[in-house]
Amino acid sequence: YLNLYHQNRSLSTSLVSHQYLAKSHSPREARRVRFRRVFQESRLISLSMTKSPSILIAGAGPVGLSLALALARRGLPVRVRESQPGLGNEARASTWHPPTLEMMHAWGVAEAIIARGFRVDRLQYWERETRTRVAEFDYARIAGDTPFPFRLQCPQSAVTPIMLEALRGTGLADMRFDHTLTGFEAGPDGVVATFDTPAGPRTETSNYLVGADGARSAVR
Repeated sequence: YLNLYHQNRSLSTSLVSHQYLAKSHSPREARRVRFRRVFQESRLISLSMTKSPSILIAGAGPVGLSLALALARRGLPVRVRESQPGLGNEARASTWHPPTLEMMHAWGVAEAIIARGFRVDRLQYWERETRTRVAEFDYARIAGDTPFPFRLQCPQSAVTPIMLEALRGTGLADMRFDHTLTGFEAGPDGVVATFDTPAGPRTETSNYLVGADGARSAVR
């Protein structure tokens, strides 16, 4: 989940009801509708700004770096703050599905990430007690709908360095580690966030504050 706090109160974001989509569209079409709505809203926000908004992202995991890279690829400068001294070395967040790989391709990192991972061409469901296979799905069945008809297994520790390298290559990112978000306040001049850093407390002001700082998020 991403929580956004922004200065411009005239902009509102509507959410597409999953229940409505399930009733009105096939799963494939529902996914397309959601993507179209997201892109339309992001375009509306960008057109409503007279200048590039100030965007501050708390967290440099897969979510934070994905958003930062997507914004930078669209020409928007971003600031990313991570509480740890470096990128995490955890193996979690290791499963990447076709729609995610499509987005990674648009950001220019899919090929490098796929090269580091393991392709899964079939999905199987097994009954634990009887140890029998209940069902199987061959990803080749969706080859006509996606350029990535497979699931990729690649640990977070291998994905985030690739994303960070690409992000820095845009020249639009300010990435800082050892910055722990301790609080924030929304005011007339934007969102004022406070960080603990090795040099002492630090405050930063932005139009948007994005919480991508994990399960114990200070933003959420």
